[in-house]
Amino acid sequence: GVQHELASTIFPGSSYKSYSLSWENVVKSIYDSSNFGAELEKSNYFDDDLKTICPSAMSLESKIVTIHEFVKSNIKWDGFSEIYCDKGVKSAYKDKVGNSAEINLILVAMLRKAGLDANPVLVSTRSNGIAYFPSRTSFNYVTAAVELNGKYYLLDATSRNAVVNIIPLRAVNRFGRIIRKDGTSTSINLTEQSISKQQIVVMCTLDNNGNVEGQLRDVSSDYFAFKHREENNVLSKETYLEKKQREFNKIEIVSTETKNATDLSKPIVETVSFKSNNLVEVIGNRMYFSPMLFFEAKENPFKADERAYPIEFDFPFHKSYNISIQIPDGYEIESLPEATNFITENESGRFKFLISNTFNTIQLVANFDINVPLIASEDYASIKLFYKEMIKKQSEKIVLKKKS
Repeated sequence: GVQHELASTIFPGSSYKSYSLSWENVVKSIYDSSNFGAELEKSNYFDDDLKTICPSAMSLESKIVTIHEFVKSNIKWDGFSEIYCDKGVKSAYKDKVGNSAEINLILVAMLRKAGLDANPVLVSTRSNGIAYFPSRTSFNYVTAAVELNGKYYLLDATSRNAVVNIIPLRAVNRFGRIIRKDGTSTSINLTEQSISKQQIVVMCTLDNNGNVEGQLRDVSSDYFAFKHREENNVLSKETYLEKKQREFNKIEIVSTETKNATDLSKPIVETVSFKSNNLVEVIGNRMYFSPMLFFEAKENPFKADERAYPIEFDFPFHKSYNISIQIPDGYEIESLPEATNFITENESGRFKFLISNTFNTIQLVANFDINVPLIASEDYASIKLFYKEMIKKQSEKIVLKKKS
């Protein structure tokens, strides 16, 4: 696309004025606005609350968490992504609702008042595109960052499910621009997240008719937990169960239980009891089924022969599957898929697959890793082949044969 931006003006009788020839010009223009920088200077509206929630003896790390929790719990986001305040921080604080700028500028102001080196971060949301060149319209959102002990701590109080360094995915878009009190600004990488983890354990039994019954335990942390809470905490139990049933369409969910749905300090732990008559194909005296059961990937998301743009994942991740299948009496294993270990050329992706049999129990351990959130278009062929081989391996069947 092509975007046009007013770079400068020089009117008769007036001096030359620059608007967006550099990031410094852009940042200065935003910070000098009465709806941005001036709003950061206000603090008397929250002074009493800050003294109550943050005693002077509290550590700086605890202050970050406490203030962040206070702001996101007490001020609701109105759904508008803005870099400027609309009604102002005082009104947003009083009314307990505000846009992204109002909420996160309140957060920055409270953190500063508590003695922390906190600053706003200008961001272009994913729907707004990437801020490649200096422009006053490049940014449409504000988050916050604290610099402490040589590290950045990213914060966003627009989501009640956000925690330190886990900000809403709408704001995780390549880089942002942190604005300090002295007017200077620095580019800050928003995608340098730690690896988010999901651990899935399945224990099930297979009967002589090919029916499967068992239980799965799903432990999700970091962004996996954040996404679960964002998508499901607002649902009723019945609606959530229907959604889960659609997700796992090859099984019948008997019961489900979720722990830590609102305790953001802990991972989400979900337990599902299930049964199914659709996972195993019985032909004559043999049974055929995927060792991944209903987690088997079916389709490669990368279909084009070539790609001109980078591949962007929401976040780097590690998924582990530990699946235990007890085979029925009267059957023996005829064949198992071979173990394998796929790694992309630049080690951005990895799939490790190990399978064994002990005392009529098949044990599968599979690990799926994407180590970076952004993969260059030059590596498209490698990641496409990686997914192709991973799906091919998951499609291989375990074969059981009835004992003679």
